[in-house]
Amino acid sequence: MLSVGSAYGALEPVFKKIAYSFAIPTIIMLGVLYASVVGRFLFFRIMRNSVHRYSHSLVGWTVWIAVIAGLWVFAFIIAGVIPFFNDLLSIPFI
Repeated sequence: MLSVGSAYGALEPVFKKIAYSFAIPTIIMLGVLYASVVGRFLFFRIMRNSVHRYSHSLVGWTVWIAVIAGLWVFAFIIAGVIPFFNDLLSIPFI
């Protein structure tokens, strides 16, 4: 079975650049969207009864950045553990 990395790797250089120009922005956009939805859920659960939930305070922003960073680190670890997603982490940018 071909993986994503080897399927794109078999293309000629011009077609590889075209394929990556559509794939990479889509993957990044969906990753940001899903991280934002899950981050918002976790942020509201953590700050359930806090004044920092709706105010632009240092504590609120620190928790928000920590939640988003934690989600991205967790997603990167999961992507490295699952064999299919490991190929996506090693996509060469040509």
